[in-house]
Amino acid sequence: MPCVSSSAVIPAMTEIFTIAQESKAKHRKLLKKLKKLYDDANEDEFTNAFINCIKVPFTVIDNNPAVMNTMHFIASFATSLISSNETTDTTDPGSMCQFLAQLIDFLLKSHDVVDVAVRYRVCHFFNLFLNSMGEDALIDDEFFEKIQLSLTHCLLDKSPKVRAQATYALHRLQEPSNDQCPVIKLYLFHLSKDPSSEVRKAVISSIGRNGKALQAILRRTRDISDTVRKAAYIFISKILVRSLTIRNREALLREGLKDRSESVRNVIKETLLPAWLQHLNNNYIDLIRALDAETNSETISMVLPILFNKIEKTALIKEIPLDFNEKLIPIDNLNSENVVFWKCLVDYFHQRQCTDLIDECLPELSKFCQYISKYQEKMTSGEYSNIEKMTQQFILYQLFEIAKTYDLSDEAGRSNLKQLMIDTLLNENHTGKIIDSIVKYCEKVIPDISTRLNCLAHVISDIRVPMKTNIEVEQISDDEQHERLMQIQRIKMSMVTLENELYDAVQNEDFIEAQRLKQVLSDKQKEIDAINVNPAVPQTQEPEACEEKNDPDTMIKCLQIMCGMAQAPSIKTLTPVLRSLFENMALGALLHTNNPVHISALKAVGICLLLDKELAKKHWMIYLLQFTEEDRDVWIVSLKVIFDLFLLYGLDYFDVAPDDNENNSQNESRRNGRPLYNNTEEDITGFSLVSENENNNNIVKIMLALLEHGDQDIRTITTEGFCKLLLHGKLCSVPLVSRLIILLHNPVTDDDVNLRNCLITFFKTYVLKGHQSHEILSRAFMPTLRIIENAPEGSPLQAIDPNHISDFILGLTDSKLHKPELQNYSVHNELAFSILAEILTPKYHIDREILLKALTFLNVSYDEESKKDIKIALDKIIETMSEMNRNVKTYLRIFSRKVEGKVTQPTGEQQEQSQEPPTQHQEDNENELMEQDENEECESEKSA
Repeated sequence: MPCVSSSAVIPAMTEIFTIAQESKAKHRKLLKKLKKLYDDANEDEFTNAFINCIKVPFTVIDNNPAVMNTMHFIASFATSLISSNETTDTTDPGSMCQFLAQLIDFLLKSHDVVDVAVRYRVCHFFNLFLNSMGEDALIDDEFFEKIQLSLTHCLLDKSPKVRAQATYALHRLQEPSNDQCPVIKLYLFHLSKDPSSEVRKAVISSIGRNGKALQAILRRTRDISDTVRKAAYIFISKILVRSLTIRNREALLREGLKDRSESVRNVIKETLLPAWLQHLNNNYIDLIRALDAETNSETISMVLPILFNKIEKTALIKEIPLDFNEKLIPIDNLNSENVVFWKCLVDYFHQRQCTDLIDECLPELSKFCQYISKYQEKMTSGEYSNIEKMTQQFILYQLFEIAKTYDLSDEAGRSNLKQLMIDTLLNENHTGKIIDSIVKYCEKVIPDISTRLNCLAHVISDIRVPMKTNIEVEQISDDEQHERLMQIQRIKMSMVTLENELYDAVQNEDFIEAQRLKQVLSDKQKEIDAINVNPAVPQTQEPEACEEKNDPDTMIKCLQIMCGMAQAPSIKTLTPVLRSLFENMALGALLHTNNPVHISALKAVGICLLLDKELAKKHWMIYLLQFTEEDRDVWIVSLKVIFDLFLLYGLDYFDVAPDDNENNSQNESRRNGRPLYNNTEEDITGFSLVSENENNNNIVKIMLALLEHGDQDIRTITTEGFCKLLLHGKLCSVPLVSRLIILLHNPVTDDDVNLRNCLITFFKTYVLKGHQSHEILSRAFMPTLRIIENAPEGSPLQAIDPNHISDFILGLTDSKLHKPELQNYSVHNELAFSILAEILTPKYHIDREILLKALTFLNVSYDEESKKDIKIALDKIIETMSEMNRNVKTYLRIFSRKVEGKVTQPTGEQQEQSQEPPTQHQEDNENELMEQDENEECESEKSA
């Protein structure tokens, strides 16, 4: 029988909850007290009192300490009842007591109430409750299905906070080993489709490890949100290295270490890399092998120094398989992995100026040059397969990279290194990377420009026109000649006798004697041949030049050396040596029938044009003619050269000048008053970047058409070129910016990572250029939306959400986020009038709801006169739009309050996401604005 009266239950429980919210340290004692109250009181009265007490924290959405302490106390008490029930009921360990069943039923009925705080706390409770249960805990099938169904419904909630909390709560209800698990399917859907970064992060933190989850999370390492990418890398750090392909491993490290967020980079350095190394038994060579040394050496060079920081430097030297007497890896033991480790460790010591440690793992320079020469001798001493040759060339390249760390103050070593580099360029043991490495390093080995260029020019000459040595026969006297003839005659007479004896032996079938005589005859003939040979002496005259070589391998090699010569940082102009190579080799090579030679010549000529302004004006049209070819590599080189020339000299220099009419009309309208958008504004498909010259117009049209080329590399290079021209002020075009915005959102480019990274980086930088870039972006707002809205049937542009375009442009032009050079300047004020004008246009081209929604994201500030104009426009919109859905009314209400200065854009996670593109802010804030308006509307209805 209960010993606690009903009137005493509520005060006692209220006191317990009041103390529980103060600190978790008191929870154990309070749980015992509440459990005793539960045992002594009537169960129905206890349940009613308990539910009344939890209603208070369940209506608070803020995670303040008091609420969090109370929620943990509630979950702990519920879990304790399951634990005690398991000890008493062994027949059904998953069954629940009546109180807990009533409590869960009450919460399940509350998961879809109007108050978002209650929905959030219901999910929060189930999260705490399920996670408080033991690892081997069981739950009644009926309640399992009810809880799963309720939380699944919460995953569709309009509030991202509720969806995220439901995601956490479903963690204990998933079955990663079951391919048909409904929870896993929901997780994968929200991971790829949910607009809230908070929900995507919650999925990554909650989902179980299996093959499908891994592939989905690998894609999230490129998520727009820093926090999501960070969570994805943490998840992957718990995966064994062998579960990933080499391509995945390399991409994760390369992209992670170059991530724009420092917190993401720190996860790679502090969590992912140490975990992978531990999986490989702390063996650096195995880690290099897991990343494929020959293919991904650049990524390995970024990774190893991070790991080197975590271990004693002297211990690292022991990881190299060195012969410590010679301080060299024996040539027979050299392989791709240990030479990369050796090179990275030497670079690591060199950058930190640890000369004593370098001396322990490297000999003196002259000895190291001999070591490289011996390795090159090994490369030519035998027959090797193509794969073996590629490995040897990779090792040779790494050895030359190690040689770059030496101090060149040693004159003898420096001279030996110079000769080694020249000999390597002259022999056949080279690749393009080795040639580039050697030629670039020549700038330090031979600092004097004239000496260096002459030396390399002689190398090119020796390669193309090798020298031959004439052989001169020694003259002999008449007496000596007569004596030789007499010797030959005596030998021939004896040979006649031997031939007769040979004939008789054959006739008598004495074959053994015949074989002996045949050998004697052979020896006699050799004596005659030896007498006839005249001794030779080396030629004392000047060597003669062979015919000039024009084969593809020779030409590519010489052109590559020339490119390296011209690209040295110390070369600022076209020197006589380079001009001679340009005229006598590079220009002629443009006519070579071999395509790789033609491409190399285009590169060499382009570099020379960048060094000489007059030559650039004279020869730049060569690159335009290349677009008549059908080879993509030729197009790529030509595009790079053309954009580099435009960027260096400007479009005006080549008579490809932007049309200034656009800017003039803009300035004129600014002087006359506030401009309103009109339907006759420029369209993307009809704009001109150049003067009226027809040829120049065709040039730009060709290059603009390449923005939509089917080849990814051509499309990306063209995009990069136009982005650079815009950033450096060489171009100023609203339609071009509009095309770039559409290109970024075009689903055709979803898999083109380089293109998307280029455009995202461009827009993030472009908005920092000042008010002019904001003005251009704002003027691109209407034309861009019109193109998306009027896209023809079947066009990929139909898949673009116009709201995303709107959010993107408005986020970029938000002066409060990007702080342009004019702090009080905001294009949103004028853009609002343009949007209102478009909405009121009878023949509007853009969905009005999209434009009204855009108004809610504007940061506006008006004087009283402008506020009146806005109010008149809004009244006309209300009159014009006879049928308005709830969203339209909400948008109008939010914008009206913004104009009056009563609503500010919610900050939310803006501090945390300050490095993210503006679209992310718009997505995360949209629901907050709608919820804010909904709550205010509910309050007004209650007051009424």
